[in-house]
Amino acid sequence: AVVQYKKYLTYEPKFSEAYQNLGLIYKAKEQYSEAIINFTKFLDFQYTNSEILYERALCYLYTQDIGNCCTDWQRVKNLNPIIQDGSLDFFCKQDSINAKQS
Repeated sequence: AVVQYKKYLTYEPKFSEAYQNLGLIYKAKEQYSEAIINFTKFLDFQYTNSEILYERALCYLYTQDIGNCCTDWQRVKNLNPIIQDGSLDFFCKQDSINAKQS
């Protein structure tokens, strides 16, 4: 599927759903950096999509990029308070505690 989506994007580079699907595929394969790249390209077209921001926040967490993770997580919570994630709340709270101690 990855090859097909990439081929499709050579003809239609603004097809945001392809970036979304590629991001989800890479996340499932635990290739988080590639997932982040594709989620970011998707967000270039739909920057207020809370579901993809959430997926990207998780990928940032998995790559231990807590700063970007918490930035995305805060945006998700502002855009869609229905989405809940205790692990992101924990790590982002810890991140703000660590920032205050520095």
